[in-house]
Amino acid sequence: MTRSTATGNLARVCKAIANPIRYRILQLLRARYCSVNELVEKLELEQSKVSKHLGILANAGLVRAELEGRRHCYRLNQPQRIGRILDSLGALCRSQHTRSKP
Repeated sequence: MTRSTATGNLARVCKAIANPIRYRILQLLRARYCSVNELVEKLELEQSKVSKHLGILANAGLVRAELEGRRHCYRLNQPQRIGRILDSLGALCRSQHTRSKP
């Protein structure tokens, strides 16, 4: 992998995680795999919006779809690695919030 390819991949992953809805989807999928309909219900969003966000997460290599009967279910692609990333981002946000308090 060339440096520019690695940089492009990193940018795609960071951009995918930076969106609050996609971050929430990752948090939900961290707990367990979910169908699109379950995510629609939990996020209270239209199915088309949830599918769009799942596509972006899949394109970034963060989630994968599996066909379970007639349902498309999603799970984290590399649960331990993505879990560590989410933990680190959560800790960073909490520390930034603590420092910004008077």
